[in-house]
Amino acid sequence: MLTACGAIDYWQSYLFNNTVVLVMSPCSCCLCHNKQYLSFRYSLTLIDSLDTLAVMGELKEFAAAIKRVAQDVTVSNDVVVSVFETNIRVLGGLLSAHVLASLFRSMGNIYLSSYNDEMLTLAEDIAKRLLPAFNTATGLPYPRVNLKYGVNRTRPDGSLQSDTCTACAGSNLMEFAALSRLTGNPVYEVSTMLSCFCCILYFLLSSLANCTESYECHLAK
Repeated sequence: MLTACGAIDYWQSYLFNNTVVLVMSPCSCCLCHNKQYLSFRYSLTLIDSLDTLAVMGELKEFAAAIKRVAQDVTVSNDVVVSVFETNIRVLGGLLSAHVLASLFRSMGNIYLSSYNDEMLTLAEDIAKRLLPAFNTATGLPYPRVNLKYGVNRTRPDGSLQSDTCTACAGSNLMEFAALSRLTGNPVYEVSTMLSCFCCILYFLLSSLANCTESYECHLAK
């Protein structure tokens, strides 16, 4: 009970101190100056909090937060983002919010009665913008993608993106598979399933080769 009350207090403070489209530092209540987060024009904190509000039974706040996301969130910005972070935090957050909102709507909850799958629509939009990262000869995704223009293989220092971490390569399946099941479009699940299988295969091959170096998944040149 105390945890739930404290969480709601934190949530109300966030709404009071923030413009809702940015990320806030919890101690100082100052807006986060991370360029990536600011350029997104969507609040990771807001999306992260959606399913928490629903699970705590704060359905009025949950419905209000969904409306804020639908009105304020934009995913078409010219910004380079981490495929891994965007998948687990944004795509995952939107999908869980959609599933919960749909459930409460079907139960006749008055706060969610007007929900019209906005979170699912936004989730598919962001997934489509992440898909170009998986267009490699190996099936392993690039670690970063521009939400507006797709993959830029050149890093800020001028070098080429030619590797990715194992988390980015092998842990996107759950969210993308869920999106495929919810939309009926298999492309998301197929793309990430191939990536996951390739990651496992490369692990096995490196193990057979007695590789002792720290492991990185190498992409096609």
